[in-house]
Amino acid sequence: MLKMDPGKRISIQEAIKHPWIQKYCIKIKPPEEKVMEFYRNITSFKVDPKFFFQHATLAYMVHHLSTKEETDEIRKLFFYIDKNGDGRMAYNEIVEGFKKIIPVNEKDLLRVFKYIDQAKTGNIEFEGNILFLKFRLMIINISQINLLIS
Repeated sequence: MLKMDPGKRISIQEAIKHPWIQKYCIKIKPPEEKVMEFYRNITSFKVDPKFFFQHATLAYMVHHLSTKEETDEIRKLFFYIDKNGDGRMAYNEIVEGFKKIIPVNEKDLLRVFKYIDQAKTGNIEFEGNILFLKFRLMIINISQINLLIS
């Protein structure tokens, strides 16, 4: 990992996946009540394509109006669930991650996951991906957005 020549160094993605880094990576379990709130928001998400414009509009608003604290809470849950630390969550990681904390209905999670994963990659990525905006949209309480609008 430690090379003088930057061209010979491993990438940050490779470093994060390195067994030595993974060995010392501490994942803090999010509070059960927060995970339950996230789960309720995810499973109540309307997956009907006729709501696409509303989802896109709300995703834009969520991206620009959510607080750092809200984003940090979601980030903590995402990285707690992301088993291998690659910045992506596969469906089984989501189910297993939630099951470690609360009882879940896999069928509800699969329904929403399939809607979010329109590119059929099998993953939800955290950074730099519209899928994450949709994931955030599901998690952040819509009533908070309504308060900002009114």
